[in-house]
Amino acid sequence: MITETLRALIIILAISGSTFYLLSKPYAEIVSKKQFSQWRNNWLLVVILFFLIGNFWLFSLALFLILYFITKNNPDKKVSYYLLFLFALPMTGDVIPGFGIANQLFELNVNRLMVLLLLFPSFIYILRSRSHYINLPSDKYIYCYIALLCLRSFEVTSISDGLRSTFTIFVDIFLPYYVLSRLLTSPRNIQHAFVAILLTSTVLVFASIFEAVKHWHLYHSIATQVGAVSTKLLYLERAGSLRATTVFSSSIVLGFMIVIATGLLLYIKPYIKNRFLFYFLIFGFVFGLYATFSRGPWVGFVVLMLAYLWTGKNNIRNIAAALSAGTACLLILFQIPLFDRFTQLLPFIGSIESGSVYYRKRLFEIALDLLLKNPLLGDSHYRQAPELEELRQGQGIIDIVNSYVNIALSQGLIGLTLFLLTATSLLLGINQATKRLPTEQGDLIRAGRSLFAMQCAMLVIISTVSSIDYVPVIYWAIAGISAAYIYTTRNPTHTKPA
Repeated sequence: MITETLRALIIILAISGSTFYLLSKPYAEIVSKKQFSQWRNNWLLVVILFFLIGNFWLFSLALFLILYFITKNNPDKKVSYYLLFLFALPMTGDVIPGFGIANQLFELNVNRLMVLLLLFPSFIYILRSRSHYINLPSDKYIYCYIALLCLRSFEVTSISDGLRSTFTIFVDIFLPYYVLSRLLTSPRNIQHAFVAILLTSTVLVFASIFEAVKHWHLYHSIATQVGAVSTKLLYLERAGSLRATTVFSSSIVLGFMIVIATGLLLYIKPYIKNRFLFYFLIFGFVFGLYATFSRGPWVGFVVLMLAYLWTGKNNIRNIAAALSAGTACLLILFQIPLFDRFTQLLPFIGSIESGSVYYRKRLFEIALDLLLKNPLLGDSHYRQAPELEELRQGQGIIDIVNSYVNIALSQGLIGLTLFLLTATSLLLGINQATKRLPTEQGDLIRAGRSLFAMQCAMLVIISTVSSIDYVPVIYWAIAGISAAYIYTTRNPTHTKPA
């Protein structure tokens, strides 16, 4: 009898194979046929081994050997494969023992494994190469934010815990931002970064549709088998339908990813000569986003589209037209019984599970009172505050479903300000860059519009979800690419008219 894990692998291979075939022609104008084939084959190989090996440490060894031979000493390849594998697998992992020095060293998960195998060697390369010593406007804010996180981590329990937290901050935040911002410093590299993320994202979009239709989490069985620290892919429903998750721990994280991938799809649109294929992909992304039943990403999707239109020509007219068309569609949907469930799910309008909106409102109110007690630096132990007990849910957890609230309560207004200054400097830098570029650089301008839209959407969505699972991974990866884009547009050799 074929096990659930093997059946899931067969379905994933069928979905991914079809996705690679659909995107092969549009990608042909961006990456070579040979490179696309290598991406496809290596992506499939890693996923197959993950499912068949079923052991985190054995898989880690296999991954090390694969990545060593396909990237060798090429930093550009290492970055491309990091982004290609960004969402390929559930974030399972295990704890590295302390070998008598400590109880444990740190938790190693799939993302950290990719960072250490691909981005850390690239970081060493950057240190040895003086040509990559550059200064970016966002650097000072993010470095101060990281320094604050590291200093506060020593307040939690012990020095060993502080050192452990400092190392994970280095791996989770500093390395992705620093390496991506230093190595993606050409239009071609930025293009490759976009299409690599979009490729793996599109696979998950169609996988989410399959999960919603078949009421089956494809990655559920393997996520519970690989590693002692496994991603819990719960079978959660909303309005009688399964909320798709794919490799993520929560449907809202999947929705977050789909919104970001939509921004990348807008960039690649001119390369899709077949109009039917483009609309097929757009409708697939919209349906995949709907399958998450996550209202925060729905709002983020609207913000993404409006921000993209705002940075283009005739922005006021286009935004007015889009809002009018959207309003008309909603009015029509309200009258059609078939779409009644969708309209009842809309935030602030629908009545289905409206309690989640109240929960977020109450969380903000309580958090504001707690913040006033320690406004500047917050409280590392704020989760133990008795005021939060009324928010404890049936699973026995207090879900801080707002990344800004988590930053403010744990790092105070100083931490929140540094975080927001990082985002603001990136937004302003991207906006200035797109306006400064000559019209002949249409591809580079469109890349900036996509990044600007993605940044705006992320800042909205993270107000509805805590920094769990792949949320910070997505955020810091896009931050690094955005910083690289700002630097690239300031290089005269990259921005002169063709």
